[in-house]
Amino acid sequence: MYNAFMNQSETALREPAWDLLRTFAMLLGVVFHANLIFVLEPLPWITQHPHANVFSSMLTWTLHNFRMPLFFLASGYLAVGALNKNGSVLFLKKRMQRLVLPLLLAAVTTLPLTFWLWKMAGKSYGGGAFPPGFLWFLVYLMFYSLLTVPLVPLLGRIRLPFVTRFIIAWGLLAAVHFFMKDYTHVDEPSGDWLPRPTTFLYYAIFYFYGVIEHFYQNSRRAAWPFFLMALLMWILSFSGYDSTKIGQDLFPGFMKWIPALITTLYALSAISGAIQWTRNHIHHISKGVSSLFATSYWIYLTHIPLVASLQLLVRDSMLPWPLLLAFIIGVSIATLWLIFTYLVRGSWLEWVLNGKRT
Repeated sequence: MYNAFMNQSETALREPAWDLLRTFAMLLGVVFHANLIFVLEPLPWITQHPHANVFSSMLTWTLHNFRMPLFFLASGYLAVGALNKNGSVLFLKKRMQRLVLPLLLAAVTTLPLTFWLWKMAGKSYGGGAFPPGFLWFLVYLMFYSLLTVPLVPLLGRIRLPFVTRFIIAWGLLAAVHFFMKDYTHVDEPSGDWLPRPTTFLYYAIFYFYGVIEHFYQNSRRAAWPFFLMALLMWILSFSGYDSTKIGQDLFPGFMKWIPALITTLYALSAISGAIQWTRNHIHHISKGVSSLFATSYWIYLTHIPLVASLQLLVRDSMLPWPLLLAFIIGVSIATLWLIFTYLVRGSWLEWVLNGKRT
């Protein structure tokens, strides 16, 4: 049975919808980090704007619980096609090239520059002497890639209805989320080179859920029920936020399940809706959008110093915060896209980031 699925998947090694989802998740990282200057809660970020507001805090929660789960799920899905095409040895070789080499390059370029910017602002970035910072996801992907080779044959034999798969994933995610330090967010692992057990398991569930979904690649469903469920969970999360915090003091064991269930159902529903929408509507990608696939990895790996510099530039501006946010996002993405297009594309650095063109 597994071999039949493997042969079927070889006919769809590159699916534009899934490349689009992973690219979208990466670009949302720029939006997420650009928005941190405007959140109400005190964060160890480089600065905070006087126009900090509750809407930015809500946007942070919305993106934080969606973008990285989407990224890991899409990465797991696409990993199966890469494994089928290349075999175990070449798959791992290419994965380590695209993960280890960028991490080593960033360790001597963007990370030191990020640390310097935070130091100039009187802040400490990530905690520790030399934390991975926003590149922690590369470390996690290394471990997941190593686990992909032995687990794909086993996961390929799983044949369960979609609702059953969805409920099992939701239960596992809620159980892991229950043991996290922050009961409304996924623990931030930017200060640790070794994965935190709860965070590692949380994103592993999304990654290998994506692996399993690869073997159901021909399934199509309406996207709107998932988006509706995500919207309901989003409303519940913010309408019950304060009462849940109070309730946790009275019933710490029981009440932590409420935000765990809501947050994970929001994430899984929003991601499922995005998957079904792209599967139903994205069948062809224009050349311009395809070029963005290759650029998005570069943009994410290099955006923090530029975003932080722009945040320092506008921190005293009295313009409306949405305009400032759009300015930071637009200038950051446009600048890094231009650098990639005219300086990186076709060079050895593009090979390091995106592999050899075929």
